[in-house]
Amino acid sequence: MTSRCGPAIYSDVERWVHDLSRTDLVTGHWLPFHSSGLIAHAVAEFVAGSGDGD
Repeated sequence: MTSRCGPAIYSDVERWVHDLSRTDLVTGHWLPFHSSGLIAHAVAEFVAGSGDGD
């Protein structure tokens, strides 16, 4: 994982996770209520690119 701006919780993540994927969405706290399609799209892209589908 390359270092970039983000929440402090990710500052030491390489110690515990070697292959982390993260998608930053420019939205507010209520994203699941007003933009559920955006979440569905991000999840679908992750699943499609995650390898053999298992």
